Amino acid sequence: MNGPTQPTLELLYFDSCPHWRLAAERLATIAAELGLTVEHREVTTDAQAAAVGFHGSPTILIDRRDPFATGNEP
Repeated sequence: MNGPTQPTLELLYFDSCPHWRLAAERLATIAAELGLTVEHREVTTDAQAAAVGFHGSPTILIDRRDPFATGNEP
């Protein structure tokens, strides 16, 4: 029997965002403590943003869901 699967963590960002690197550092720290890995994905087009639910930079996804989204984001 297999144990529970590890959650997937993704950091979505656009390169000129002044905050994504700090978010990446903090996410890497907690991921290391929990034995998880973080995938980084640069979003460069509006089409990519729409496809992945990107509402602003940086966006952190856990299992492809934004835990901070309220549903009222533009």
